[in-house]
Amino acid sequence: MNLFQKFISRKNGNVAIIASLAFPVVVTMGGGAIEFTARHNTEQDLQEVLDGAVLAGVSFDGTDPERMEAAVEFFEATRHRLEFEPSVSWAWDNGGTNPVLTASATSTRPTLFLGLAGMDAFHIAVRSAGTTARTWGDACWMSMDEHEKHTIELHDDVQIEAPNCHFYGNSDDIDDVVDLHSCTNILNARMVQTVGGGHHAGVESDHCDHPPSYNIPSGTFLNAYVIPDPIGHGVVHDALARPGECISSGSDATPSRRRGRGGRGGDRDAGRNSPIHANGGRLSPGNYCGGLTLEGNITLAPGTYYLNGDFILEEATVRGSDVTFVLDDDVIFEWTDSHIIISAPTAGQYAGMALMGLNDSDQNEIEDSIVDIEGVVYMPLAKLDWTNSSRNQYRNMNQVQHEWTVWIVEGAKWRGDGTVYFNFPQGEIDRSNRRYEGYPEELRNILPESNRLSARLVY
Repeated sequence: MNLFQKFISRKNGNVAIIASLAFPVVVTMGGGAIEFTARHNTEQDLQEVLDGAVLAGVSFDGTDPERMEAAVEFFEATRHRLEFEPSVSWAWDNGGTNPVLTASATSTRPTLFLGLAGMDAFHIAVRSAGTTARTWGDACWMSMDEHEKHTIELHDDVQIEAPNCHFYGNSDDIDDVVDLHSCTNILNARMVQTVGGGHHAGVESDHCDHPPSYNIPSGTFLNAYVIPDPIGHGVVHDALARPGECISSGSDATPSRRRGRGGRGGDRDAGRNSPIHANGGRLSPGNYCGGLTLEGNITLAPGTYYLNGDFILEEATVRGSDVTFVLDDDVIFEWTDSHIIISAPTAGQYAGMALMGLNDSDQNEIEDSIVDIEGVVYMPLAKLDWTNSSRNQYRNMNQVQHEWTVWIVEGAKWRGDGTVYFNFPQGEIDRSNRRYEGYPEELRNILPESNRLSARLVY
């Protein structure tokens, strides 16, 4: 046996030599595996904290800068779980349908064992992005004034029953958009939402024996968004340009204004055509240059009724299908002890439009009258003064004949001790259902429902 063979045969010595040569490699590999695992856990922790901050930001009900600030504050409050301080940048991406809040975080973590192999540090970089899938409601009630107080206002003991109707106030007044003046007023809607606020919204609990949720069961959601006029004044201007010849007043004319508040009448009607005064009977569409005063049982033939004078109902019951009223700019309406049951056309130029005008007035009055209008009441410059007493009201929602009504006005106040009902379908309008034919497409899914924000991560 030569010397080499003898060396090979001495195994104890070989093991010692091999072990001494392999030890640094084993330590590096084992320690490196631990450090890779630690890096993964660190990166995962950072990702979770960043995701939570982004979701907190996009869920916050406020402006985009306020939402970003909420995300930053959430991150600072929760990053204590991290054993290091990453560098974080925040930005909004407005390129899609909904704004996306993005956040990027980076950090460098030193190594120990992997340093033996030339890797002195780990570089960690994570990114998170979140948005909100807002749900949008169909228009039912919109108060369009952007700056006035009291655009949704209740007095006395009046109750509004509109369980599927979304009440929306565009005003940014911080104190008094929704104003319920007494502990007995009730606004029962699917949602009540305003851009501004209302210190009487729901009535303060220290003024009433019951909680505020009694007066507005849905609550009042603030920090909404100004919604541009969904229909546009042009539709009224276009209609007023084509009324045709005036319908003759004939022997039924009543030139002087009838009763009214605030001293209206007199010179206001000077030089204008006399209004048509009908006590019962049937009316045909056309251009009523002096306006209409209606009493008794009136049937309206289908078509468009243009009014260049005031629209007065006194102890009248007015019925008609496929009817549109177009009011000139200085027209007011005054409905007293009356019942109006009309439906808008379901097709054609004015499909869905029951009453429309740019009558910029605070003298429009509805008093002890039942309003059964199926269609859009589009008067974005008009203020309503609506009084309803208990002696003249429906007993339940099933007795309201219309399937849906949309009110787009400047603002409204309700008075009295009665109940006003607004029918509207539960959930969204289904235009494939014949009952909702004519509902304008431009009123679909335009009101943000901020109490139903659905925040989600996007990558």
